[in-house]
Amino acid sequence: MDLSVVNKVPVTLEELSHITGGELIYRIFVSPNLVCKKCSKFLYPPITLVAGVGNFCGFCSDAQILAVGIRNSALETVLKILPIPCRNSSRGCPSVVEFSKTEDHLPICIFRDYCCPLKLYNKCQWEGGLSELLSHSLEKHADFAIRGKGTYVKKFTLAVNITYNNDIVKLLYAGNDTFILRVKCDTEASTLQFMLYYTGRAEELSNLSYNIYYGMCNQVYSTPIRAILHDTEFTKDVDERQTLTIDLTFTKQLVNNILLTSIVRIVSQTTDHNEQPSDDSLEHISCFICNIPVAEGLSEQSAPNPCALESLCSTCKGDFNTTSKYKIRKYRKTKRSRLLRRRIPTRRLKLYTCIMHRCPWKGVYSSIIAHLQNKHKRIISFKNCMDTTIKMHVDSVRCIVAYGQIFCVSYSDLEEVQCMQCAVQVLAPRNIAKNYKYKITVLDSRNEHRTYVRNEICQSMLCNNDDDLLSCVYIPYEILDQYSLNGKFPTQCRVMRLTDCVM
Repeated sequence: MDLSVVNKVPVTLEELSHITGGELIYRIFVSPNLVCKKCSKFLYPPITLVAGVGNFCGFCSDAQILAVGIRNSALETVLKILPIPCRNSSRGCPSVVEFSKTEDHLPICIFRDYCCPLKLYNKCQWEGGLSELLSHSLEKHADFAIRGKGTYVKKFTLAVNITYNNDIVKLLYAGNDTFILRVKCDTEASTLQFMLYYTGRAEELSNLSYNIYYGMCNQVYSTPIRAILHDTEFTKDVDERQTLTIDLTFTKQLVNNILLTSIVRIVSQTTDHNEQPSDDSLEHISCFICNIPVAEGLSEQSAPNPCALESLCSTCKGDFNTTSKYKIRKYRKTKRSRLLRRRIPTRRLKLYTCIMHRCPWKGVYSSIIAHLQNKHKRIISFKNCMDTTIKMHVDSVRCIVAYGQIFCVSYSDLEEVQCMQCAVQVLAPRNIAKNYKYKITVLDSRNEHRTYVRNEICQSMLCNNDDDLLSCVYIPYEILDQYSLNGKFPTQCRVMRLTDCVM
């Protein structure tokens, strides 16, 4: 369109005979008589007229303007059937809607301003476009975002503590799609409720649905199919008629851990909802007895033996029972043929010691978190970030449970070299530990804007290697003296997945 037409308003009778309908609408759209007196943009409804001042659009009509103005129904009637561009056309929205229907379109426009979903909980005041929501979440709320797998069938793994009342909000992202997941654990009602919201176009909702897989390897359960809601319906209140609900009274009989691992499975209308869990779903489910992941337990057969022909966990020999044996045999055969060449030895069921060195407790992997919560509750955090205050010249240990892993955070005093050593170890093999990094932040007790930050790769607690000393953070005493107050200094440890850091 010729930009010179912008200045050709109002339209003369002579021009009406040769300009197109599109040009006419555009002339009306940019007319100075139809712009808001406050934002200088087109008068989107509802229009408020203030005597002696002019018209204000629906976005600028605050309580003060509404108190002294009246609704300009006459002007709205004239513009009623006028097709106009969306208010967010400058951001890329191609929609052209009738003036009377703009109030219906703007709230669901994917180019509108989005508020951070955590605004309802921690009062985060961020606002921005949908394309910026994921970047904001990874930067400011790293434990809030969960990356999924799959293109047509998307799967997201989530671990929920079912021992106390909990209200969780997560941002699920895979490919170009993002969803807001609301999970509410009610111990009094013994229910775990899921609600899922889509942040994309509202017209795509009819093609989307979801359900939940949960349980242990001896039983894998799935919930009924449920329609996905639009993010405009996201509120702090829970409508039980629209939730997927898991009965915790029954579920707690299956779970040996305080964390219930569930798989959120989002499918399109063309997907078969009744298909069995695929092979990659088994990777997120643990053995009923020893809590070793199926993928890990099935892959550790170093040579063919009778157990390989049955549905047995190769670590503790527990029976997988009613789980699809065909799936497990197929998964085992694929894994074993790939791993036999690597000669991985069979690992026996082992006992772990408490990360608190003076504690005499020993137990299997599945009972570690329960022990820490019962005996050392003050040192454990179920977020990927933990704030604590450290005393100078005193060793300290903390524990972070995040991303389905157990992280041991240790602060050690090295008086001989006049520094403090910080390290984060994962209770997992080295090939898993190297996928995580940690950030140690020392905060100034006197100036909240002054920090000292160091990053490193996490270590494995299952390996003792001199190279791990290179993965520690060393902070000299002279630095700590500048940040400490009365021999104490506040610190923050944040654990992150390297894949999230790259994005």
